Amino acid sequence: MLLSLDNIIYTPDSHDAKAPTIIEHLSWQIAAGERVGLLGANGSGKSTLARIIAGILEATAGHLVGNPRIAMLFQNPDTRILGSTPREDLCFGLSRLSQQEQEARIAEVTQVVPISELLDRDIQSLSGGQKQLVAFASALITEPDLLILDEPSSMLDGATTEKLVGIIQHLDKKMSILCISHDLRLLREMQSIAVLHEGRIVAQDTPEQLYARDLEPYGLVAPREVRICRDLAAKGYDIGIHLSGEAIAHALRSQVSGEERLCQN
Repeated sequence: MLLSLDNIIYTPDSHDAKAPTIIEHLSWQIAAGERVGLLGANGSGKSTLARIIAGILEATAGHLVGNPRIAMLFQNPDTRILGSTPREDLCFGLSRLSQQEQEARIAEVTQVVPISELLDRDIQSLSGGQKQLVAFASALITEPDLLILDEPSSMLDGATTEKLVGIIQHLDKKMSILCISHDLRLLREMQSIAVLHEGRIVAQDTPEQLYARDLEPYGLVAPREVRICRDLAAKGYDIGIHLSGEAIAHALRSQVSGEERLCQN
């Protein structure tokens, strides 16, 4: 087990009896190499939980067991970027290495995150999407055991989000990922998705199995792809739950072809 959360409680002001408890008696585990998404309505405590795991916030009570190297990518890339150029920013995480070793590590990371042509640009001249890719590379360059992605696509356009998905697909499978997002393009890359509600993990399953459930009691709206699958089932085409347009089309074609063969026989 990479990291275990044991009965975590978080209250912003533990000295104020009226202060709300954001995380309440939460126990959870993240395995080595596990890729898990985290869903929850606004205010459910997702970012707070991520910051407790990353060590940015200290839990009011409870314990974190394990000592993995953790890197975190925030919604706003400016939160993480420190250098005046992408190259300088990447070097912040490599201060213990020689210059030759730093350059080798930068070359390795930029094979995964396509920012080679940006390395010596003024950071302020980059678009928001380019900055997010730089921040992603800066997170990866430290070779974390656990990479936390906190709504990483919320400020990105569709093309840059697809780049982000491609990067995630090609990351080392030994690295654990915790992805906080409502973006299905990211969540369907996870092995499982957990739901945080009222400060506790109330459900966890594979993406398809989780979205097959009714998540409205937790303040969550089904994605468009799930609603399409349910509409098709209501019309007699029960193809199950699929999380991409391509998968829906393939399942529907397969069912229609099967019915046509039955009719021919």
